[in-house]
Parts: sequence; C-alpha cells; structure tokens
Amino acid sequence: MFPSLLWFREERPSEDRIAAQVFDDVNLDRLLPAPTVKKMQDPCSPEEIVARQAIFRKLSDEATSAPYEALELALAAYSRTQDATRQAKTEYETLVLFAENAKKYRNVLLALRDLPKDVPFSRGLLDFANGEESLKFLADFDQAIGNIDACLKPICTLNSDIVLSEVTLRAEEQSPAEIERSACETISELAAALGIHVVPSGRQKSLFPDGALSDGLAQLYPEEFAVLRKFRADMKPQMKSEVLLLREELQFYTSVCDLIKKAQNLDIPVCFPAIAKDRKYRATRAHDISLTLKGEVRIVPNDIDFSERDRVCFLTGANGGGKTTYIRTIAINLILFLTGCPIFADDAEIYPFRQVFTHFTTDERFDSSGRLFDEQKRVDQILAIAKNDAFLLLNETFSGTDDKKGRELTLAYSAKFKELGCFSLFVTHFHEVNDHGYTVFNTVIDVSDDNRRTFRIVKSDSLRSSYAADILKKYALTRDDLARRLGKR
Repeated sequence: MFPSLLWFREERPSEDRIAAQVFDDVNLDRLLPAPTVKKMQDPCSPEEIVARQAIFRKLSDEATSAPYEALELALAAYSRTQDATRQAKTEYETLVLFAENAKKYRNVLLALRDLPKDVPFSRGLLDFANGEESLKFLADFDQAIGNIDACLKPICTLNSDIVLSEVTLRAEEQSPAEIERSACETISELAAALGIHVVPSGRQKSLFPDGALSDGLAQLYPEEFAVLRKFRADMKPQMKSEVLLLREELQFYTSVCDLIKKAQNLDIPVCFPAIAKDRKYRATRAHDISLTLKGEVRIVPNDIDFSERDRVCFLTGANGGGKTTYIRTIAINLILFLTGCPIFADDAEIYPFRQVFTHFTTDERFDSSGRLFDEQKRVDQILAIAKNDAFLLLNETFSGTDDKKGRELTLAYSAKFKELGCFSLFVTHFHEVNDHGYTVFNTVIDVSDDNRRTFRIVKSDSLRSSYAADILKKYALTRDDLARRLGKR
C-alpha cells in the first residue's frame, strides 16, 4: 500500500462516523471543501491526533510547506492526464495521452524526492520515491523519452495539420456552419488521400482523430506507433496510481491551513488542544469561525467548560444572545480537534470523544404536529446509536410544540442521555427546566462592552437568573432600577 503522510486506518464501525448533517448544521461544509469534510467524518485516535497536529505545525512554516504545495500541484497534473488517458477513444489518443501521463508521473516522483528529509512524516514518502521501483521507472523513462518525443512529433504534426487545416483557420471569413462544413470536407479529402473513407459526423470537438483516421495514422507511421506501444507496455506497470491517494491527504491539510491563515488575518486565536485523559472539554476564548462566512470581523469569544459533573446541560437566555453561535463554537472546534486540526481558541484541553451529534430545528416544511414527529424521530435515531463517549448538541429541539409538551420531552430525553453516560447540551427557551439537577448555562450582558449589546455565555446555578435578565431587558430596567423600585436601596 502506498505510504501516506500519516498512515491508513482500518475501517471503523459506521456509527462512529460524524454524519454529514452535522457539518451542514454548523456550516463547516461551507468553510471547507467536500473532500476535506468527508475526511473529517472519521474521528482520529489519540495517537493520530498527535501525529496530525505535528503535521499541521510543520506545514504552518512556509519554508516547510513549499515542497508539499509543489507536490500537490504535480499530483493534480498527474490526476488530470490520467483521467484523460482513461477516457481515450482511439489508439492514437491513448498513446499520445499516456506519454504525457508518464511525464506527469515522473514529475510526481521528483516532487516526492524534494520533500524535506528532516520531517518525520516525509520518511515513508521519501522511501517510496527513492525505492527500487521508482528509480527503475525514472531510469527507463529518461532512456526512452527522447525516442518517444521523436515519434510523437511527426504524428502529432500531421494530425494537427488535418484538424487545424487552412480552411478551419479562416474563422473570421466564415460562419460557424460554413467552418464546420469546410472542416469536414477537408478532413474527408485528406483521409481519402490516405486511402480512408470517413463519414462526417458533425463538428470536430478535439484535436484527436476518430477511429478510422487513427488507424490511418498507425499505417502511415508503423515504426513510431510500435515504439509508442512498447513504451506504454513497459512503463504502465511501473506507475502506481495509488499515489493519488496522497493528493486527497494534501488537500485536507492545505484546505485547513488556508482556513487557519484566514482566521489569523482576522486576529482570531489558533491553538493545538492538549488531549485530556479525563472526560472534559475546556477552551478559553473559543471563536465561532463560521461567522466569517457573514463577513464578521469582530467575533465575540466564549469559554467552554464541560466536565463529568456537567455531562448534561441546558443553555437558555435572551433571544439574539448568541446561543446558536455558542453551540456552533462547541461543535466546530470539537470536530477540528477530533480530526487532528488546530482549533480557534487561546488554549484548550479536550477529551477525544468518539462521536459527535447535532440536532437543529427543521425548516417550516411541517405543521406543528408534523415537525414534532420529525424531531422526535431524529432524536430517537441519535439515541439508538449514541455511545458513552458521544457529545450531543441539540438546538431548540421540541420548540415547535407547546411549552408544556416541549418541556416534558426536553427533560425526558435529557434523562435518557444522562443515563447513557454521554455529554449533551440542550439549547432551549424552556426556562422551567430549572431545578432538575442539571448544569445551566445562560446568556449575560458583557460588562466590558460599553454599549451593553454584547452577550456572553456563562455557567450559573439557576436558569432563573437568565429568566430575570430577560424580564429586565424587556422593560428596559437594570438590577439597580429594580432594587430602587422595590425599596431595597
């Protein structure tokens, strides 16, 4: 198997994968390309997290990253010519494109050999590039390429003359229909001169001849075609298409690095979390990087603090107080950590949870009863596959029904998740879930904001403090105002 920057992992049970819906819920699928998101669906083991963090640290250095960027470009070019060769319709196309594909594969091997030798995760790639098979390919290629280019020159020149004839080059003097008719007539005349009867089949779409003309070229240049055939037969077995797996890996790292650079340009902190032995999730001044999609340049940070005694929590508070932002902050940074990436915070210590689930409210496709049924069904599906080491984030679940029913369902499912042993945070507007033995987070006004318009999420002993804050805000009162009216001051 071709070596990777890390190593290939054995397949894990499907329920450990992070569902694509999670990335959609928290906007990660808009921040990163689809191949990267797909790779992030598999959480890493603690050893793999450490290994990937080491790779990201190295790639953050421009001097170190340059050879890997060059390698990615070489792999992209090889991938394109390989796809084209695979789609070839005639022997002419196959032989010409294979020669180009072999050149691009050679460039990949040379790019691999240029990787820094003092970087641990390059060793397997360097061993491959300097291995016996790779060196043999390079030697055979260098010995044959002169003859290959010499063979291709007359064949490609004649084919170019046929397709790009004098008639087709007079585009300014003719209509598209006239150009098409003239090109077909010229090709037919030249083919007839070679003893080939060609039936015109519409507009010529490429510089490659059709089957009959390809056969004619093979008859006209038998020695050259023989050399090209032998080159393909000798070189193709030596070319390892598995090398393209490395391209997917490099795209994963470079796309995340691009996101990191974007954050740093906005003065958003970036850190590599420590791996916690005990089940906890702690981060200082964590940011919701998805807000950059809206052009936000001043993102309000929040601390994250979950431990065994805070396994099941509620978050409530004022509308517009940043509750959804907070839940996205938790989810995005947790997923980044679990896939070995840096996160957006000053510092952090996180336990390597095995599963991440989110449940965001649906759109308005359903009436109240239909929406409730859909939400219960989705939460039940999560409950059926969630394990002890799962982290669940539920955003205004059951808010589509009446308060009494919604509150009862919220408390019932929180009890089920608590019994399961996983971590869960319920964002809810049901203040009455207070006094049920769960940890509570709520939104409070940031006193450091002179305009008193910024909210932060804090852990508190009671949801009543959040509810009271909402009432004060509704009537434009401060706590001092309320105290004076009650005669307390």
